[in-house]
Amino acid sequence: MTVRVNDFVGWKSVHLDNGLVSAAVVPDVGGRVLQFWLGEHAFLFVNPHLAGQLYTPEENWGDGTMASWKNYGGNKTWPAPQGWSGPDEWAGPPDPVLDSGRFRTLNVEDLRAVVQSPPDPRTGLQITRELILAPHAAHALLRRTMRNVSDRQVRWSLWDVTQLECGDGRGAVRPGCRMSIPVHPSSRFAQGFSVLYGPADNMQWRTDDPSVFGIEYAGMLGKVGLDSQAGWVAFNDDSWTFLHQFEVDPAASYPDGGATVEVWTQGPGTAAGIDFDQAQLHGQFMEMEVLGPLVGLAPGEQASADLVWAACRCPGPIVDATAVGCTTQRLKVVRHGRGAHVWGTFGVFAPGRAQLREIGSARVLLDVPAGPLAPLRLDQTIDSPDGPLELVALDTAGAETGRIAQAEQTR
Repeated sequence: MTVRVNDFVGWKSVHLDNGLVSAAVVPDVGGRVLQFWLGEHAFLFVNPHLAGQLYTPEENWGDGTMASWKNYGGNKTWPAPQGWSGPDEWAGPPDPVLDSGRFRTLNVEDLRAVVQSPPDPRTGLQITRELILAPHAAHALLRRTMRNVSDRQVRWSLWDVTQLECGDGRGAVRPGCRMSIPVHPSSRFAQGFSVLYGPADNMQWRTDDPSVFGIEYAGMLGKVGLDSQAGWVAFNDDSWTFLHQFEVDPAASYPDGGATVEVWTQGPGTAAGIDFDQAQLHGQFMEMEVLGPLVGLAPGEQASADLVWAACRCPGPIVDATAVGCTTQRLKVVRHGRGAHVWGTFGVFAPGRAQLREIGSARVLLDVPAGPLAPLRLDQTIDSPDGPLELVALDTAGAETGRIAQAEQTR
């Protein structure tokens, strides 16, 4: 477990590493987590045109339009709703304080870094970002806090935007990049999602599974929003999987007509009057965006929200996720004679073992090693179970950490 201050593509960064996942936090460009790795695999887009570059607030603001935005990449926290029609909307990016300001480093420990923005007079907010790596898992906790530092009442949502690399480094789209978001079964949107930018029949939008909305990146510009209630969104880069997990308050108000998750797909074209093929905006990436509830804050008040990051090897698309693992092929058990056959493909977020058990009893039908760096594939015959089954995760000490999946027995 190590922490060190070093150079990341030309910027001073705080590097956190727990032996499974690692992160580079760059305070000087909006307090971004500019890269996140599982093993040696990097998930996040980093704009090569801006690597190591720092600008004055005046340069970051430019003419005040998105054409002046310095899109560094990585993960950052913005206020929502976004808009340009009044003081209750965040007119960015560009933004010389919350998006690209020089954040202050408040604390650095073995697996923890805390950075804080300057006070922002436009929104009245000061944002603190705390990243904590779990000690023995491919897990991280990102705690975001917004504090009202103005003398007026404000109402904002914490909006996290994570840019995922979808290019192959040679100008082509990397195959196998996709996003999965559970669809709210009683969605307020007619199709379970709302198209915010780009054509409604965008070839990247996949609705083959009515319960999970899919996006297969093809280098086209577009954006969708979903009022998903499941509390997770997953990105796949072939079998490398990165998830955000979060709480949803069904009684709260959310920005953009009730969206809890939004996805932007970067590509050439024009949106909101801006040409996104400019050098500082160009790239091949998807944005995994999580929006929190709108919260009213009196002067001096603050609100926090947690975002859990989890990573593993699991071929996509992801169809389900829990706190300890994710699923590509749902658990299926078919009985035949005195035995049964079990199938399924999963990913787990911590080293240890996985056990297939009968629910409500201590009977273990299967016990196999499991860990974040290899998919967990089941395709074998077991003793015939008497009832429904669950797949559970155990840590390296043998303690149960949670359920990965559940299945009913069929004949």
